[in-house]
Amino acid sequence: MLVALSAWLVTASQMGEMHDHPMGLVAYLVSWVPMSTAMMLPSTLPATALVARLGAGRLRTSAFVSGYLSIWVALGVVAFGIAWPLEAVDDRALAGAAIGLAALYQLTRLKGRCLERCRSPLAIFRGWRAGRLGAVRMGAVHGLDCAGCCAGLMLALIAIGASSLVWMAVFAAAIVTEKVVLGARATIPLSGALLAPAIWTIV
Repeated sequence: MLVALSAWLVTASQMGEMHDHPMGLVAYLVSWVPMSTAMMLPSTLPATALVARLGAGRLRTSAFVSGYLSIWVALGVVAFGIAWPLEAVDDRALAGAAIGLAALYQLTRLKGRCLERCRSPLAIFRGWRAGRLGAVRMGAVHGLDCAGCCAGLMLALIAIGASSLVWMAVFAAAIVTEKVVLGARATIPLSGALLAPAIWTIV
């Protein structure tokens, strides 16, 4: 929780420094890493607590978290690679299309499978190996499931306004609700909630 809180504070301090002009990869990641850490770590607390309870120790638990976050760092690089060539595209149309795509992704089989694995304690151990490197690998496997579960919501956040703490908090709450509280029962309502701003943005 301290890591997540620190990431929220870092992200808040960066908000005033963000500008509308394109950023380089390094500057993008400097913003992306604390933002994704702040939003995703709270939703993975059950998995992290399970690893800690099974006697993995602080170092291996930290290795698990590191492996988990490494997936989101890699996704930041991918997101930058996709967004950079699209700078010249009309922002409104692009944002509406991205939110609509996120809404549709909520209904896919891939999303459902990733959510199911992300919520299953046993699924965490699909990547189990002994030692710290094994903990990193286990965290990375869990991170892949989490990425497949939350990719649509993160895409919608970026399209709506990733530079807003309010929107970050809204989407973070949605992710925790779906991953930790309601599971698949929240998937369709969240898809419907995304369709309205998608249509509004395009129109």
